[in-house]
Amino acid sequence: MLKACMLEEQDRVRYLKKSSIRRKLIWIIVITSGGALLLATTALAIYELGVFRSDIAEDLASAGDMLARSAQVALELNDPRAARQILNMVSSDKRISKASIYRADGSLLASFERNPHGSNEPAGSLRVISSLLGNALIKRIPVTARGKTIGEIYLEGDLTNLLIRIRSYLVIIGGVALISHLLVILASSRLQRVISEPIIKLANVASEVTNRKDYSLRASRMTDDEIGDLVLAFNQMLAEIQSRDEALRESEERYRTLVEHQQEGLGVVDLSECFVFANPAAHEIFGVPQGELVGKCLSEFLDENGFELVKAQTRLRSTVKRTTYDLEITRPDGERRVILITASPRFDKEGNFTGTFGVFRDITVWKHAEERLKRSLEEKEVLLREIHHRVKNNLQIISSLLYLQSRSIADGKAVEIFKESQNRIRSMALIHETLYRSDDLAHIDLSEYIHNLIKFLITSYNVSSGGITFKVDIADVSLSMDTAVPCGLIINELVSNSLKHAFNTGKGRLWVKLHRVDDNQFEIVVKDDGIGLPSELDIDTSPTLGLRLVKTLVKQIDGRLEATSCCGTEFRILFSDKAARRWVPCKL
Repeated sequence: MLKACMLEEQDRVRYLKKSSIRRKLIWIIVITSGGALLLATTALAIYELGVFRSDIAEDLASAGDMLARSAQVALELNDPRAARQILNMVSSDKRISKASIYRADGSLLASFERNPHGSNEPAGSLRVISSLLGNALIKRIPVTARGKTIGEIYLEGDLTNLLIRIRSYLVIIGGVALISHLLVILASSRLQRVISEPIIKLANVASEVTNRKDYSLRASRMTDDEIGDLVLAFNQMLAEIQSRDEALRESEERYRTLVEHQQEGLGVVDLSECFVFANPAAHEIFGVPQGELVGKCLSEFLDENGFELVKAQTRLRSTVKRTTYDLEITRPDGERRVILITASPRFDKEGNFTGTFGVFRDITVWKHAEERLKRSLEEKEVLLREIHHRVKNNLQIISSLLYLQSRSIADGKAVEIFKESQNRIRSMALIHETLYRSDDLAHIDLSEYIHNLIKFLITSYNVSSGGITFKVDIADVSLSMDTAVPCGLIINELVSNSLKHAFNTGKGRLWVKLHRVDDNQFEIVVKDDGIGLPSELDIDTSPTLGLRLVKTLVKQIDGRLEATSCCGTEFRILFSDKAARRWVPCKL
């Protein structure tokens, strides 16, 4: 039973939820006014009952007092006839339905009843009223004589008049209620429009905005109350949405124009490496008609190795923000192209990896040009190596010719000059030999070059193993050829000068150092512990060819020469390396 009531109540609530606001307002007004009318009617009925109770109680009390005074003699004489005559005095009073005179022992002396053939119980319509009036309908008045109770008067009130009055009231109240409800319904049907019509129009505008996606629509403000404020707030919200929608459309239009006119291909692929978006340039690069690239997968354009590379890059996407690599694709027409891909990961709101955003650039022309340039560079490198090899061979031939020529000269000084020239040529030939063997044709590894140069000078001047000791300290330095050739000649001249003039006894030590001072500053140090420079020698005005050549070469590399003679001779040359250096001719 309880469950059935709950289901019925739920049905009522569901019906109210589905009802229109107009019907809800009518129901509220009707129920409220009906409730108020019912309360007013109930209050009037209670008031009437109270008044009737008071009146009938007073009437019964007055009639009872009169009967008690008149019934003294009949009770003393025990005369039923006289008692009935006394009761006839109130028979005409329709407010009394029953009157009785009882003796002192409780026996009935005389009785009067307006409806002797009817039931003593009140009618159903009067039973409720009787229970509400309670003792007010019955009066018991004792009859006394000489201070002694000789009997009792019993009276019952008649409800017929009250019932007639109540029925009249009900008819009047029913008519008033019916007319009131009709008036309330008519008034509420008009009054609810003031409330429901703005809300209904607001709902219609909201529905139209939703269906048409037109945020320029506005609802009319029909009242100045809270509903009017609601309409005003709704219009303000629409204005804000319209402003944002226009800004969003402008932004979308800008980005759409940018994407569509972008020369580089732009695309988005999902986790299966299939396109979910592609701009016109991407269609052009992949050789697919406009609009047909979406849904195609990269595997359709790649061989097995290329697709494995793409999947390997995708596996890195969740941890690496951006990767760049190139792929060779095969277009549907069979043409092969090389594209450069810059790939970035895409994530959803929960941070899950959902795919890849890619920028595609067709570098086929660049790749072909790069290959041609690489082949050209390889050819030029082979040619340059051949040139260095031939220059080295030519310099060696010149050195050999000088040697052969010196063997036919008897003058020792002339032979020495030929030998020095031969050594200078040999130092330049070593440069070309080092470049020929090097992987870098633009720079020379000075460590290898200087070690080979010193070995040649030791052999050339017949330095014994137990005589002069060499201390060579060369940093890992590579110089351009424009700087390396003068440096080699400088070291050749200074070492040769020490080997010829510094050691009278044939024994001593000779240091050759080259190290980096800063990023582009270097220092060459050639030092011996021999007899030192002559006191009268001024290196700035020295007439010897070797020192004049050293000064010219130092000037050529924009260097600074310092010479000291204390416990031997020490030359320090500070210079910088420049890739392109102006040639300074030797002025001997």
